[in-house]
Amino acid sequence: MERGFFLSIFLQTVYSDGVITNKICLEIINPKTVPQERPACRKNIINHIKSSVGANHYIMPNTYSQIYIHIVFAVKGRQNLIAANNREELHKFITGIIKNREQKMLAIFCMPDHTHILIALKPSITISDLVRDIKAGSSKFINEHHWVKGKFNWQEGFSAFSYSRSQIDNVIHYILHQEEHHQKKTFKEEYVDFLKKFEIEYDDKFLFEWVE
Repeated sequence: MERGFFLSIFLQTVYSDGVITNKICLEIINPKTVPQERPACRKNIINHIKSSVGANHYIMPNTYSQIYIHIVFAVKGRQNLIAANNREELHKFITGIIKNREQKMLAIFCMPDHTHILIALKPSITISDLVRDIKAGSSKFINEHHWVKGKFNWQEGFSAFSYSRSQIDNVIHYILHQEEHHQKKTFKEEYVDFLKKFEIEYDDKFLFEWVE
């Protein structure tokens, strides 16, 4: 005869009005609702808990990390849609998304057609999930404020480059002085230079859609 209940603890991500938050949820699992055979019962419960918690939402106690990630992504079609007078407000909004995901913003600069972000990343979330949240929240924010004619979208994909602690000051300076850099170099030239610098193999047809 099975006795007791099993407790599943997991995080639920909630998106509302441009704000992304996590809720801690508890779920009581009654052994009577799963197969009666002990091995099968145990296996199903373990799998259920694993799928509920997820590798991206659990940090083992006494876990320490130092991960600095430079993220780059572009406006769809690489169109010049982010106006300079809206830049500061967009920076604040994206910073809020990152803070809500319990990550640390180190630098951000939105050019008219692309964005650079430097974060100190905790291992509680994948880079892909964080970028997804940033894009979804910020595009909704831009559309609700009617900053562009038609619908604003970020282009699919992004790049992420890792740096050591000793390089952070230089990366921050580079990001904050984007306007100066792009007086001499286009975004396409900059982007390809990054891929070559980090020895990342790429195919031209899978890069961003470039508007020449």
